[in-house]
Amino acid sequence: MSTLFTLETKIPEGMAQVSYSQFSLFKQCPHRWYTRYVKKEREADYGVALLFGTSFHDTLQNYLNVLYSQSSKEADNINLSQYLYSRLVENFKKNTVGNKITKSQIMEHYKDGVEILEFIKKKRGEYFSLRNHSLMGTEMPLRLQTVNPKVWFVGYIDLGIVDNADNSYYLYDIKTSTKGWTDKEKKDESKRSQLILYREFFSKQYDIDKDKVFTQFFIVKRKIWENAPFAQKRVQIFNPPCGPKNTKKVVTEFNEFITTVFDEDGKYKKDLKLPAIAGADNGSNCKWCPFSKREDLCKKEDRIYY
Repeated sequence: MSTLFTLETKIPEGMAQVSYSQFSLFKQCPHRWYTRYVKKEREADYGVALLFGTSFHDTLQNYLNVLYSQSSKEADNINLSQYLYSRLVENFKKNTVGNKITKSQIMEHYKDGVEILEFIKKKRGEYFSLRNHSLMGTEMPLRLQTVNPKVWFVGYIDLGIVDNADNSYYLYDIKTSTKGWTDKEKKDESKRSQLILYREFFSKQYDIDKDKVFTQFFIVKRKIWENAPFAQKRVQIFNPPCGPKNTKKVVTEFNEFITTVFDEDGKYKKDLKLPAIAGADNGSNCKWCPFSKREDLCKKEDRIYY
């Protein structure tokens, strides 16, 4: 982790902590959130997608740290394929419990990662300018008290860059994807709300004018469309709308989430009756839910479709 924005705020002992992933899961399906966090039922095993995502983050963040803190020459001298492989191995070893990842899966993702890194290195100037730009940090911490004094928000910004020419700030969230985000995924509030909320909290925490803060999903594609009639890019940029209306909506929803699931002492409310949202397309949420086949945890007749 590297950051030029030092964080002095420390969470007092005994305080509850909540992340964006909790809020996102609650938005998607409140019952799944309750089953995981209150009933403490185990989620899915550590998979290759998570392994690759974590390892790719490590690799790209290291490259950008060297690029901005040292030089482009030093950054380009990094053996990125070797670095990525070492992170895959190390992260795999850290998560051996319940691990069902095969060697062939790792090698497929590794080769895809090398292709992505080569593309970014070749097109670096298109995505990461050095002129008048400085690195604020990678894995920049967010620590803020929520509407419940006993509950604190905890998060990390993948990458922060400042344009010194006009003192504007850019927050990046790196996403790994198979073939990029479709329009449906871009409209998914559980995805786009993340940077809206991070922008709001970043502005408050570091006392920066919100109008000077811009956000971006930096989406890398493992696969590109074969026989495409036009040149394919391994990187997709998506800037979620962060206007006042969208920001107010997300902040209000987050505050409602906090007041709904935590009591005044910062403890989870045990007697909650939360709906199981199966979703559209004949239950899209259930498709990836580890509890969907557990009738004792989520009865089919109780699920809500839309």
